[in-house]
Amino acid sequence: MILMGAEFRTRWVSLILPASLIFSSCTHPLVRRLEEFQSAKKSGNFTKAAEYLAPEARVWFENKEGPGKPLRAQGGPWAEWDRFFHAVTTKSPPTVKQNAVQFTFAETNDFFRLIDRAPRRAKAAWWFDGQGRIQGVLYQRIPATESRDRLDEFLSWLDKKDPGQRAFLMPDGEIVPDLERARRWRERLIEWRTDAGLPSVPLEGA
Repeated sequence: MILMGAEFRTRWVSLILPASLIFSSCTHPLVRRLEEFQSAKKSGNFTKAAEYLAPEARVWFENKEGPGKPLRAQGGPWAEWDRFFHAVTTKSPPTVKQNAVQFTFAETNDFFRLIDRAPRRAKAAWWFDGQGRIQGVLYQRIPATESRDRLDEFLSWLDKKDPGQRAFLMPDGEIVPDLERARRWRERLIEWRTDAGLPSVPLEGA
């Protein structure tokens, strides 16, 4: 999910970009390098993916200020969440300026669909060193034109239906993206939609 504030930062540090990112075809060598990096990540070949990163590669959010965070090839905890919820991310045709590749992207997944959340959008700028290695990336949210979803409705239902369950799903008020909780989220969201009389959401593997 593309989230707000600390959740936005945590997610993209962990994930870098979803494995299901769909690239437009482009012949520019820097775009090809980024595609090859993402392809290695998608296949789970993190050793190969790491070859595309400069030793001190960093990631920033909203503004390129301070030292940033380490940019790593491995998928973090959100990668497991995204696989479970079948995340799909599409991107605009990239533009290349000097040593940087820029594009916007939008993401949706089963979790979004279950809470009636519109796809979330952001933009990314990746830049490279003289050896074609990724030096860093800056992510910036694109304000949503429609930000409303039914998450609060679900949580209110959950507090009445199963007091204490929110503490498991969202300890300290934040989503913990492990597989056990992802399964529980899906089970309870499906149950809530049925109780609320909302249309069912077709889910792969559900």
